[in-house]
Amino acid sequence: MGGEGCKPNAFVGVLNNVNEVFDSLLKEEKWLFTGLFIYQKKRISKGSEAVRAWHVFGERNIDGTEIPGKQRGASDAQSIASSANRVHYTGRSNRTPVEIAGAVVLVETAALQGKTFRQLADYATIRILASVTDEIDGSRPSLPTILTLFDPSSAYQPPELSGFDRAYLDALYELPINSRDAQVIAAAGRRYRAADRVEE
Repeated sequence: MGGEGCKPNAFVGVLNNVNEVFDSLLKEEKWLFTGLFIYQKKRISKGSEAVRAWHVFGERNIDGTEIPGKQRGASDAQSIASSANRVHYTGRSNRTPVEIAGAVVLVETAALQGKTFRQLADYATIRILASVTDEIDGSRPSLPTILTLFDPSSAYQPPELSGFDRAYLDALYELPINSRDAQVIAAAGRRYRAADRVEE
């Protein structure tokens, strides 16, 4: 439970015709995507046809205070998130810290057939906490991840967050805010291998 003054900054919805709803939101609820670049909007439609997920970002000063007018993907009146969580990233040429201020995850109702609430909750968790996609070729060997949950080509049906998923989230939260994607992946790999050795 959040403390006093804490406001919701994540929305998970289960609905029919998720792609049609998403297209409608792009046209009629543009405030949800304000500030997102074209490639970022296109990225939302990649990966599983059963899911549409994206983040709202907000720039911060070095000391963590908000920069007026620098929150992306939201309006003052209709923001889905007015307070940022702990996930940060810094662009290669932009040294201003940028935080995930909110997240939306929309899932097709029919895609949940045979899935458990735990699976949905864990999938939504990693899509909310990390700026990742489920654009994974499930037909090719890869590390087990909950991100293949809605991939019909994947032989792996994860029952919950995998060991690598947890290692990735640990690395994401523990590394400095200006760490590159490659550094996060490398740190996650080290944590994952270390956990495997402990279990053995």
